[in-house]
Amino acid sequence: MAIYELAMAPAMRASHSRARAAALAGARDSAPILAVIAPLGLLVGAAVADAPLSNRTGWLGAAMIYAASAHLVAVSLLGAGASAVAVVTAVLLINARGMVYSAALAPAMRGQPGWFRWTGPYFLVDPLFALTAARLQRAGDEDDDGESLRWHYLGAALAMWLVWMPAVALGILAGPALPNMESIAFAVPLVLLAFLVPGINSRTALVAAVAGGAVAALSVGLPGGVGLLVGTAAGTVAASLSERTQSSPSW
Repeated sequence: MAIYELAMAPAMRASHSRARAAALAGARDSAPILAVIAPLGLLVGAAVADAPLSNRTGWLGAAMIYAASAHLVAVSLLGAGASAVAVVTAVLLINARGMVYSAALAPAMRGQPGWFRWTGPYFLVDPLFALTAARLQRAGDEDDDGESLRWHYLGAALAMWLVWMPAVALGILAGPALPNMESIAFAVPLVLLAFLVPGINSRTALVAAVAGGAVAALSVGLPGGVGLLVGTAAGTVAASLSERTQSSPSW
């Protein structure tokens, strides 16, 4: 057994080195998104502070739901006296897009270990999906074993989570003292643009990013983070129309 461990030691060290490098790369790649996740966390935290529920419950909700738009809707509905069934239903509907993201990444994640397949989906928010999808487009077949992909995903995921949770806490504490929370609401379309930018490699993607960001910016006044959902829908429709226009025969 000792001989086997000695023989495998170089390979294990190389594997650990690759994993660390991939995780650090994931954290670096997420840096532009972190800059807009922080003000969005302040917005969610301020909404929690303004709602008729305990700050501790609202902050723990950031970890349990871990989705800005769904969390804002939940806080808004609870503040309006909605039932638990209504709140849970709304959160599930808003987060249903996670199933689409999971289906899109499933082929690349098929060979991952069980612990990752159980824990990884928790972190799968919009920006992380965009980063991972963009990396898959760049990487091609160079990482067939999936190890680098796994640690890149986790590095970006942990960086986002470790910014998000303190930002929400700071918003809870400082939100009531902020002079104008409507300005922070512009973080919503900024986040939309931030997670679309890594995937802009075609005319269709550019059309989707511009349309989605513009509509989200114009929808800032809508309650409960609905602006992000409206912007996402607008981007999807614009991309579909652009793709159809390009594929139509010219006469």
